[in-house]
Amino acid sequence: MSSINLVYMHYCIISSNMLELPLDSTSFFDILLGVVFDTSIIYLFACLLSWGNTKSATAITFFITCIWAIINIIYSHFFNNYITLSAIKQSTSILDPLVIKSTINSIEYKNLFFIVFSFIFFLLYRRIIIPPLKKTISSICLTLLFIILCDMASHALFCLSEPSFRYLSYYLFRLNSRHVAEHNALCEPLFTTLHRGNIRMLVSESIDEIQGPKELTNDQKEIIYDLIKRSKDSVIITSKLNVNNIVFIIVESYMSFTSGMKINNKEITPFLNSLSRDSTVYYNGHVTPNITLGESSDGQFIYMTGLLPTRSSITISRVRNKVLPGLPKIISAMNKRSRMIIPTQPTLWNQSVMCQQYGFDHLFSSEDYDNSHRQELNDQEVFELASKIDCKYKHQSFFSVILTVSMHQPYTDAKDYSFKIKDETISNELKNYLNACHYTDKCICEYINHLKMNNLYDNSLIIITADHHVHSTNFGIDITNELPLYIINGNIDNHIAWHGKCNQLDIYTTLLDLLNIETKWYGLGHSLLSPHYENSLNNMKWDISDQIIQSDFFKNY
Repeated sequence: MSSINLVYMHYCIISSNMLELPLDSTSFFDILLGVVFDTSIIYLFACLLSWGNTKSATAITFFITCIWAIINIIYSHFFNNYITLSAIKQSTSILDPLVIKSTINSIEYKNLFFIVFSFIFFLLYRRIIIPPLKKTISSICLTLLFIILCDMASHALFCLSEPSFRYLSYYLFRLNSRHVAEHNALCEPLFTTLHRGNIRMLVSESIDEIQGPKELTNDQKEIIYDLIKRSKDSVIITSKLNVNNIVFIIVESYMSFTSGMKINNKEITPFLNSLSRDSTVYYNGHVTPNITLGESSDGQFIYMTGLLPTRSSITISRVRNKVLPGLPKIISAMNKRSRMIIPTQPTLWNQSVMCQQYGFDHLFSSEDYDNSHRQELNDQEVFELASKIDCKYKHQSFFSVILTVSMHQPYTDAKDYSFKIKDETISNELKNYLNACHYTDKCICEYINHLKMNNLYDNSLIIITADHHVHSTNFGIDITNELPLYIINGNIDNHIAWHGKCNQLDIYTTLLDLLNIETKWYGLGHSLLSPHYENSLNNMKWDISDQIIQSDFFKNY
């Protein structure tokens, strides 16, 4: 019965998330092997805890698998994956009240299965007779052996059914890729965890961390250097932009479909809409999000390093002790002091550590708002904090990154009660999201007015974009996941610049192009200022980014 907990966990997670690869005829045996293996390991652990009492071990196993399944399902609602070792390390961030509220809000009625099933288990538990430990372990070993042989046979039949696959080398390749290969675990974590189970994936991630930086082959280094050259070649290097300051506003969960949108003849984001209509402003509403498991921290990582986040783990857990090519480090060469202003505690998503890794001179958080120690600031408060800091360092050139949070999930209530949305054709969740968009738009407008009033606007390059799209929420309408990008005072020729589909990854390269900065690292993106833009984001580039992170490339090469 403990295995049923894990089976139902897999069902809930894959029914709510898109697998990287389709299931095939051998998947059933792979998944069954993973489930039985995980249950067996947990049972043996339970036997140790119960000093060999097999009946107690059975109850402990059921309890552990039930709790583990529930936690994984709830986690997957928000993070779209199984729990990883890196997620466990970030437990303080995952247990942040805002994240918990968003996660719990997405719980579905089908999760009540565990309450009903637990009741059935304990009704049967009184009556079942468990064999002695030695006999139980023998049964477990025989069951595992039988399922392993069935799994191997299923792959053999798969290969025999197709003439082009009737080779021993391909058969061994299939077994290796499903059960052992590291590459699959890195690039297809959902599919691989489904087939291998949680324990093997956690052990694999632990071994990977213990081993330390991977050594790159000559071929891998050659591909990396070639990609770096391509990014550099995409830079058109116009005349140097003459600005004293750079303001980078990263808006929480802001999506392009709201741009130009009207409800009851009222614009949702009137100020940002005015920017998109301004011929001197660069606007692109077709930015594809490139985040993975790390949510907002991934967005920051992409914008600050020009790298892609890891696909199988929370990126900051892997990179917080590595050397990174932070944008603040590069901009510091222009004699600009850098600062990040966040609406949360500095410990959330290791912000204090990551700010040092990126090269920021200062980090300001919710603790710096009127000497408070609140968990988070709303957008009005975070821009008030940014305004005070601007005035304090008014005569010093700066690079300022400002994060917002008011548009974070869940969308259960309104942020601005003065803005009423009366449209019965849209869901309450969407109404509250649009209300939050309107509220944040108003806050950004007030902050831009502050820059103007303090003579900071005209000599500042201002970038406004989103950290990621809204996922794990069904607004009830067909929308794309595209993000908006605004660049103000960039002196960009909109007739030449690219306005089509692009990536978050490209923004790093574009900023270096705008500022005409000479550096060895232009990121893995492509400048949006180039009329010959190439959307070159593919699986190979994701693999290369993983290799750069795994090898601690900027330290060792």
